[in-house]
Amino acid sequence: MSDEDLILARETLIREKAAFVLARDGKIVGLETGQGVQPLWDFLTSHEAEAKDATLADKIVGRAVAFIAVKFGLRCVFGEILSDGARAVLEKHGVCWAAEKQVPLILNRAGDGPCPIEKGLRTISDTEQALQFLSENGFFRSP
Repeated sequence: MSDEDLILARETLIREKAAFVLARDGKIVGLETGQGVQPLWDFLTSHEAEAKDATLADKIVGRAVAFIAVKFGLRCVFGEILSDGARAVLEKHGVCWAAEKQVPLILNRAGDGPCPIEKGLRTISDTEQALQFLSENGFFRSP
């Protein structure tokens, strides 16, 4: 990971109020808006070569984003908020990470319970099983 990529991705995420930003070799290679994991999934599935070894900055990094980062060979992940579960997935697969704030788990949008994705993935440790769960439960459309 390049510190330059991490700084660039993080600063761009904040400045552009983006859902996520990908940086590699000192350049922005992806920037999208939207909610949930679908925008990240869509971008990575259609720009796999550009994303390989990139650094991701995302507002909320839970287990789903961590598994997606592993699937597409991202080098490093920064989260404004990053869950303990995401950290465990990233560390297990050798993906570096950084966070503004680390939390035990990601909450749902109402803030009154666990995020349904985080809850559903809590016992899954295999990347392909995690992606299958996300697709089968409507959290993203898989090709």
